[in-house]
Amino acid sequence: MKAKKRTRATKKAAPIRSSALPLHGSEWLETNGLGGYASMPVHGSRTRRYHSLFTVAAAPPVRRYNLLKDMILFVQTDAGTWPISTARFADGTESPASVGTLLSFSTEPWPRQRVRVPDGTEIELECFMVHGHDAMVLLAKRVKGEGAAWLHARPLLSGSPHHHLIRAHDSARICACDEHGFEAELGLEAPRLLLRSNAPWTSEPQWWFDFHLAEEAARGCDNIEDLWQPGVFSADLAASEAAVVALAGAECSEAPLDVLRFAKLARSAEARRRRAFARPMERAADAFVVRRVDAPALGMPQLASDPGANGLSIIAGYPWFVDYGRDTFIALRGLLHATGRIDDASKVLLTWARLVGTDGSLPNCFHEHDGAPLLNSADAPLWFALVVAEHLKCATLRPRDAKLLRAAALTVLRCIARGEHPLLQLCADGLLSHGTPNSQLTWMDAMHAGTAVTPRTGKAVEIQALWLNALSAMKKHDRTFAAFLARGQRSFRKRFVVKGKTHLRDVVDCEHVPNQDDSTLRPNQVLALGGLPLALVPRATAKAMLEHVEMALLTPHGLRTLDPGDARYCGHCTGTSAERDAAYHQGTAWPWLAGPFVEAWVAARGHTSAAKRAARKRFLKPLMAQRGNPGLAHLCEIADGDEPFAARGAPFQAWSLSEVIRLDRRVLA
Repeated sequence: MKAKKRTRATKKAAPIRSSALPLHGSEWLETNGLGGYASMPVHGSRTRRYHSLFTVAAAPPVRRYNLLKDMILFVQTDAGTWPISTARFADGTESPASVGTLLSFSTEPWPRQRVRVPDGTEIELECFMVHGHDAMVLLAKRVKGEGAAWLHARPLLSGSPHHHLIRAHDSARICACDEHGFEAELGLEAPRLLLRSNAPWTSEPQWWFDFHLAEEAARGCDNIEDLWQPGVFSADLAASEAAVVALAGAECSEAPLDVLRFAKLARSAEARRRRAFARPMERAADAFVVRRVDAPALGMPQLASDPGANGLSIIAGYPWFVDYGRDTFIALRGLLHATGRIDDASKVLLTWARLVGTDGSLPNCFHEHDGAPLLNSADAPLWFALVVAEHLKCATLRPRDAKLLRAAALTVLRCIARGEHPLLQLCADGLLSHGTPNSQLTWMDAMHAGTAVTPRTGKAVEIQALWLNALSAMKKHDRTFAAFLARGQRSFRKRFVVKGKTHLRDVVDCEHVPNQDDSTLRPNQVLALGGLPLALVPRATAKAMLEHVEMALLTPHGLRTLDPGDARYCGHCTGTSAERDAAYHQGTAWPWLAGPFVEAWVAARGHTSAAKRAARKRFLKPLMAQRGNPGLAHLCEIADGDEPFAARGAPFQAWSLSEVIRLDRRVLA
């Protein structure tokens, strides 16, 4: 390897521009159905540690590694050589400084952009991942211009676990190399990486130092990394289209000899696969459905015959989340049920059914490094039982699948009823109690320095709504549930509905202290007001309370998590990790909450056609307008509670998109 040197380009030029919609700050996403992804800004330099052209999951969908972080591109013609991509460094410089003009950008059927350089030459670039494989394809062609035209591509490699940044080290090396590519060992336990092209390859290994990631800096995180630049591909675009193919792990042994032919075949196959999704939202929804390999069963005897160790699951959000139980079950209703993907919904639910413990417990997520299940959710098993009950109504469900899923859901509910569940305690009043000091078992789960920001220990309103709805949905399979349901409904009306109050209590018996109640105005009540099939209050009461929720909590991005009039309210989810955690459920708006809110709003008006039309215009249309901000074709995780309601969090969030689809296809249809 050549000696390390600090690499900078000195040419100065105008920044890239868009002639279409304002795309500054926008990001695009590609996924491979295995937890791997590509996620990059539309233009400009990378700003997140997760921005990467090729990230793969060593144990799908976890143990993810950033392999190919970026590709620095130059276009060479008879008039000169011009960079069309850029990187920002810690000293504030951008090198190379792009001189390309972005003429167009589209995410359909995958990211495709058209760039013009100063002499008028125009280049089209497209990038896609191959579904079911750790493979990425980058294609480039000249679409306007004459004479010589070369594309020089310099890959920037990492090998870091995808939550981490690396500095230069001595482990990276080229293991095999020929005139059209190389295989690399990047160290840090990363999978092998193979890059091949139909263009000639020149080996020039060196480290580039001190890349700066602005978004990480704004979040108070480490934000400087070094990347390995092993050489350059030089493609003659006047002769043919250029292709670069990235493969990882075991896929490296299948390296294509004819790279361009492989790329074109992959492009055709991917185009056919994506055409099977009728609408762009369905194609976006598919990005979250992933294969989960060898999820460890926790002990459901009646599921021992289930052969599906390699099942499906749903990634909560890109680029940094794994598959969470709570998010999976909420998102499944829109991503799969509402789009008619019943067989895939069965596979997802069967994957999680294998994880139901003999005590009725269900993990909420899995450790990113070793895949170990984490039991830290009071609502995940209740969402599972409720969604299974909805799934059992599907006419096309296979009898064997129905039997297995029904058994798992009944195990959850019966263990709670018998007092065997480790996280949920059935009290004499028929309501569920949960949590210990500083635990975070509800969806409002922000923690900082070991302390829960919104612990909500006791009897939370949405936990009761989920419990009673699950009992109602499953009572035909177990007659004993009817008595639990009746007692719980009576207690709910007595404890959560306060005469003269405009909203339900959020938590009763806080910290397990009898009659110590929390009447904070939060959005969790919408699940009890008709956001689930069984409303727990009379329709007139629900209608009045929902009007108050709308007035105080509704934003174009969904519902705020706290009344702006509360002294604890945080209108902006920005700053350091501590500051963001403090705001996460204390005023931040969440798009997914719009789903149950709108469902309850329509239910309170009798599900009439007029109510649905009004809700579509009043609530769904503004939410749909947020698609693509900042994740193109997607909805973000959260937004500021205060104007201008800036998008925050993960730019691609499963349950945000899911609830929009569910409202469009089911609730308001």
